[in-house]
Amino acid sequence: AFKVSAGYANSKTKVSGATSAKADGFALGATYSLSKRTTVYAGYRTFKIKNGAGVKTADNQLYAVGVRHDF
Repeated sequence: AFKVSAGYANSKTKVSGATSAKADGFALGATYSLSKRTTVYAGYRTFKIKNGAGVKTADNQLYAVGVRHDF
């Protein structure tokens, strides 16, 4: 009745052979079945972006919680 998921991703952008940006992110998710048709869920995601000089240009976090019911 309980399921967990996780993920990680990273990327590098190069322009003319030089790195112009790097990004990495991580996510966690979980679901729990209350019944055959009703599920609660929660999730978390974060990612960071750095420019070619290593200066952080973005740092985002997202949280989600909800209930799903199928009719």
